[in-house]
Amino acid sequence: MSNLTLNANNINPSFAIDLWDGFPSTVKLGGSGLASLKEMHSFFKKRALIEEQYAKELAKLHLKINVQEADQSGDTMYNAWEGVISATFAQANTHSLVAATLKDTLAGATKLASKQHDEKLRNLVNEGNRLNSEQKQSVAALKKARDAYYKSHREADMARSLYEEATKEKTKPAELQKLEKRLQKAEMEKQMLEQEYQAQIQDSNTFLSSFHNELMPKLMDEFEKMEMDRIEISKDQLEKFVVCLNDVPSKTSRLLNSLQQSVKAIDAKGDIVRFINTNKTDKPPPSPFEYEAFDPSLPSEPQNAVANGDQAHKGKGFAGFFKKGGLFKNKEAIVNPNPQPNTPVHTPPGSNPPTPIMKNKENKNPPLTPQLLAQTKIPIFGLSIEEFLKRQSATHPHLDYPLPLVELALGILLLDGPVTEGIFRVPAPASGLGKLVKQFEEVNYFIDVNDHDNNAYDVHAVGGLFKKILRDIPSPLIPV
Repeated sequence: MSNLTLNANNINPSFAIDLWDGFPSTVKLGGSGLASLKEMHSFFKKRALIEEQYAKELAKLHLKINVQEADQSGDTMYNAWEGVISATFAQANTHSLVAATLKDTLAGATKLASKQHDEKLRNLVNEGNRLNSEQKQSVAALKKARDAYYKSHREADMARSLYEEATKEKTKPAELQKLEKRLQKAEMEKQMLEQEYQAQIQDSNTFLSSFHNELMPKLMDEFEKMEMDRIEISKDQLEKFVVCLNDVPSKTSRLLNSLQQSVKAIDAKGDIVRFINTNKTDKPPPSPFEYEAFDPSLPSEPQNAVANGDQAHKGKGFAGFFKKGGLFKNKEAIVNPNPQPNTPVHTPPGSNPPTPIMKNKENKNPPLTPQLLAQTKIPIFGLSIEEFLKRQSATHPHLDYPLPLVELALGILLLDGPVTEGIFRVPAPASGLGKLVKQFEEVNYFIDVNDHDNNAYDVHAVGGLFKKILRDIPSPLIPV
C-alpha cells in the first residue's frame, strides 16, 4: 500500500500513517490514559485531604500552646518560642491553601478531563468498531461472490464435458438436447456470477480505499489528538502541583528565616540577668524568729511567719500568684478585703498602729453572694452605665462599677484568666457564650466557677460576654 511506502521515510510519526492497522492497540492506549487521569484525580483528592487534616492539626497545636507572656516578653528564649508557635500557625494557613488548591483546582480539573476523555474514547471506539465491521462485511461479500463464481465455473465446465462426451458417443437426440440445455444454463449463470464477482471487487476496493486512506486515518488522527490533549492536560496539572509544593517553603521562608535568627539569638545568661533585674527585691530577708510570750490578743501566727508568707509569694510572678489562688481564693475576699471592725490588730511594742488603707471610708458593700446576685433584678442589657449604677446604688451604694461586670471580672480571675492566652482575642465557644447570654438576659448574674460540668463557665465564654456587654451598651464608654 502507498501508506507503507510513505512510512519508510516518515520523519514525523503519526497514528494515521504508522498505525493504519493499529486500532486494537490504540483502543488499549486510550483505556490506559483514562485510568491514568482517574488515578491522578484520586491522588490529588486524597492529597488535599491529607493537607487539610495536617493544617487542622497544626492549627489545633497552635491554639493548645499557651505562651506565658507575664514578665517574659523581653526574653530571647521567649521570643524564639513565640516565633515557633507563630511559624506553626503560618504553616497551618499555608497547608490549608495547598489543600484548597489541590481540591478545587487540580482534583477538579483532572476529574473534568477524565470525564471528557471517557466520552471521546467511547465515541472513537464505537466509530472504529463500526468501520471495522463494514470492512469485514465488504471482504466477506467479496469472498462470497468469488466462491459463487468459482462454483458456477466448475458446474459449467462439467456440463460442457458431459455434452461433448455425449456428442462423441452419438447419444440419442433427446438426451443430447437435454445436456445442451444444461450447458447453456450453466454458461449463463457463470457469466452472471462472474459479472457480480467483478462488481463486488470494484465495490470492495472502493470501500477499502476509503477505509485505509480516509476513514481510518481520520479516526486515528482523532485518537492521536485525544491522547495529546490528555498528556498536555496531565502535564499542566503536574506542573501546577509542583508549583503548589514549592509555594509551601516560599510562603513561610521569611518567617522561618526570622525564626532561625531568633533561635540563634537565644542568650541564656542575658535572660537570667534580665529576670533578676526585673524581679529582685529591695528589702532585706526577714529577721530570725524570737520568743514571744503568750498574749490572747495576738494573731494565731507570729508576725515573722506572716512576713515569710508574703515573701514566699514574691518572685513567682503575677501569673503564678493567680494560678495558685493567691489572695483571690473566693469572691468575698476580692470584694470585701477589709477586716471586720472588731478584728484585733496586733501592734508590736514601741510601734504605731497601722494606718487604715481606706481612711474614713468603711466598706458598706454587703458580701457578693449568690443570694445577693439573685436579688439584683436590674437588666444589664439595654441600659446605660449611668442608669445601671443609679439603680444599683440601692443595694451597693459604694460600688462604682456595674455588679454584673464585677462578677464577670471575678469569674475571669478565678478561671485562670491571667494565665490564659487570648481571653478576649480567642473566640468563645458558641454554646457556652449562648448559655451565659441567656442567663444574664434572665437577670441571673451568679457565675459558679466550681460548676465544672457547665461548659458555659469557660474563661473565653465569660470574656466573650464581658466584651458583648461593653459592645452593646447604648452609649459608648469612650465618646466618639
